[in-house]
Amino acid sequence: MIKIISYYFDEELEVFVITRDNEVVFTTGDEQELFQVLDDLLA
Repeated sequence: MIKIISYYFDEELEVFVITRDNEVVFTTGDEQELFQVLDDLLA
């Protein structure tokens, strides 16, 4: 089964948002943490 993972920056809340299959799975204001979580999700 294919899972679609995406991310974006919410300018209003000033956080990065990671979604999987259109559901929010993680939010952070730290760009380094964003990429660490993406790396973990894609591993």
